[in-house]
Amino acid sequence: MKKLIACLLIAYLFVSCAMAEGIPISQVEKGKQYLVKLEQVVHLYPSSKSDLRGHTTAQGCATDGEYGYFITLYKAINKGAIWKVRLSDWTQEAAAARLPLDHGNDAAYNSKKHQLVVVNNAPNYDTLTIVNPDTLEVIEQIKPGFEAYSIGYNAARDQYLIGISGSFDSYITDGDFHVIKRIPGIDTGITKQGADCDDTYIYFPQWDDKNDKNYIMVYDWEGNYVNCLTVDSWLEIESMFNVNGEIYIAFAGNGCKVFKGTVIEQ
Repeated sequence: MKKLIACLLIAYLFVSCAMAEGIPISQVEKGKQYLVKLEQVVHLYPSSKSDLRGHTTAQGCATDGEYGYFITLYKAINKGAIWKVRLSDWTQEAAAARLPLDHGNDAAYNSKKHQLVVVNNAPNYDTLTIVNPDTLEVIEQIKPGFEAYSIGYNAARDQYLIGISGSFDSYITDGDFHVIKRIPGIDTGITKQGADCDDTYIYFPQWDDKNDKNYIMVYDWEGNYVNCLTVDSWLEIESMFNVNGEIYIAFAGNGCKVFKGTVIEQ
């Protein structure tokens, strides 16, 4: 009997460990239930003597595959800071404060042009700010002809995914922000945050502030709904990116708290 119990325990631990490894977010399927488990990797909060002081509200993020770029808002002056963080060890490489990013609600990295594109959002909903990722200096600000709240970029398609302000719909644009098509989104009734995309899917983190719950809405590139992933945190989700099959999520919580996410099938 003891041997049987021991074998069952070993089997249970084996299955649990296998499940804990998770799957790439690009492999989620329609009709299945998933939970995104979290492990904190870095907490970005400025010291009182830092040039970044006042920039304490987490907003958008993006990655070039080597670095993560995280925006924090200085609410009193409506300016943004960008923290450049090395993904290999989560050390800060550089930072720039008091940039004209307004709310800085989301960001994307265009690998073909080697540019960061920031969605300004409130109050300049019609503005995108182009930033040099090497120096973190603003290159230019453009008005693409529509209002945006989120953005993602896919190099294989050379296309942007851009969430439309005041709507759950999105635009797919070319690499110069010319609209290719509008795709519908499901009105969940909760707060829209950033966006992300890869070769397979597009992703929208959303925040249910009434129930302190977070979700990631998943669609394909044709705009077909795929799944709604539950994120295991009560902190307010802000933005996300995925790189090499792994996802990283920025949350607001006394600065910017960044977590590695693991997608587990329930």
